[in-house]
Amino acid sequence: MALLGYPAGIKFMVTGAVLLISATIDAVSRRGASTT
Repeated sequence: MALLGYPAGIKFMVTGAVLLISATIDAVSRRGASTT
């Protein structure tokens, strides 16, 4: 996963951000599905 030659720290932060966003979307969608 070579992100245009960025350092490992940048890759780690990007990966963490993507995981956080996907987890947030999953939590919101689950909450919305349970309330309906």
